[in-house]
Amino acid sequence: MELMLKTTQISLKKPLLRFLFAMMAMVLTMAFHTYEELPKSVQKKLDKSLNDIYPEQSIIKSGYAIDSIYSEELKSLKIDNVYQLDLENEIVGYIVLARADSKFDEFDYAIIYDQNIHIKNVKLLAYRENIGGEIGSKRWLKQFVNKSADDPIALHEDIQGISGATISCVSATEGVEEVTRFMTKVISR
Repeated sequence: MELMLKTTQISLKKPLLRFLFAMMAMVLTMAFHTYEELPKSVQKKLDKSLNDIYPEQSIIKSGYAIDSIYSEELKSLKIDNVYQLDLENEIVGYIVLARADSKFDEFDYAIIYDQNIHIKNVKLLAYRENIGGEIGSKRWLKQFVNKSADDPIALHEDIQGISGATISCVSATEGVEEVTRFMTKVISR
């Protein structure tokens, strides 16, 4: 049985219509949420990490708007959310929530940066496969701490791999490196 869909054609000859259509498409495809709308389990993991970095301080987490000129890069880097961290009306850092490929699926991770885009922590938020989840260990993830876009971040050189989790290690390392370079470019702009 074939399903027939009725389509509506929109004339995109006028620049304003093209612009509006592109903006609508971008807004519909991006998954930006307020921090409070994140799943409670994700908030709990991030709050624990933030408390380790900023003990007993009240950090305000608010959505950080990335300029629309970066929309394609956001998509290719699989960045879902960016939050600005404020303490007493001063920016102290950023949180980036992103995804990377594992063997058959994707995993979710967070990178917490200071205000100069130096990595303070990397956290595995969700891993959806039976093997490779070892990349969520604190021992492995602490290899990224204090690195910045100026530092080399390469698997088997600066970052040690994990036997049996090669694909996830490669994806996580490349993801952290690329997101860090992107954030450095965006914040320094």
